[in-house]
Amino acid sequence: MELKNQVQADRMWRTQNVGSLLLGDY
Repeated sequence: MELKNQVQADRMWRTQNVGSLLLGDY
């Protein structure tokens, strides 16, 4: 279960990172 949580957190972090790049907010 912890592994699944870790994957979700990583996915969320990646999404936020990509969103920032798309918005040009480095």
